Amino acid sequence: MDSSTPNGVKLEGQLKTEKENKIPKLSGQVNFVSVAPAGPKWESAIITVTAIIRNTGAPSIAELSSASMEIGERTVDAVVIPPPRDQVNLLVGTKKGEGMTFLSVDFLPRKAMSQPIPTGGAVSGFIQLFVAKVEREEVYSNGIITLTFKDVLDNKYTLKSAKGDQGGRQPILNIDKLQERGY
Repeated sequence: MDSSTPNGVKLEGQLKTEKENKIPKLSGQVNFVSVAPAGPKWESAIITVTAIIRNTGAPSIAELSSASMEIGERTVDAVVIPPPRDQVNLLVGTKKGEGMTFLSVDFLPRKAMSQPIPTGGAVSGFIQLFVAKVEREEVYSNGIITLTFKDVLDNKYTLKSAKGDQGGRQPILNIDKLQERGY
C-alpha cells in the first residue's frame, strides 16, 4: 500500500510529477558560430558551432539527428564533418598567434552520446558543418544554424543560432586537412 495519501491512493498531481521525472527535458543554446569559405571557388562554407545542451528531466543521451542552415526562404542541409584526430585551430583575424583551438574530445555529437546527461546537468562542445553552394556573405548576414537532437525516448529538440549570429570577428579555418578529405 502506498503511503502518499492516508488511504494509499496517489493524487493526480503526484502521478503527473512521477511521469515527468521519467522524461528527459533537453534545451540549450548556440554560443558561437564561425563561417569559413570552402571549395575550389569558395562556393561553399565550413561552419564551426559551439553549443550547450542542458537537461532538466530524466538522464538521457542527446543524439544529433540533423543539421541545417536557413538562409532567407530556403533551408540547406548541412553535413556534419567528422571530428578531427586531435584538434581544430581557428585563426582569428590577421594577428599572429590569435585563435581558438577545439579539441577532438570536445566534439559535441560524441560528448552528448557518450554518457547520459544527468538531471540538472549539461554538455557543451563544438561541431563543424559543411554547407554546399552558399555565399559567405549570405551566411554572415542571414544564416540561421539549426541543430536537431533526439533524446533517449526519440523526442526531438532544436537549437538555433540567432539570425546572422556569427560573432564580431571572422575566424579563418585552416582547411588543408578537410580538403584532403573531400570537403
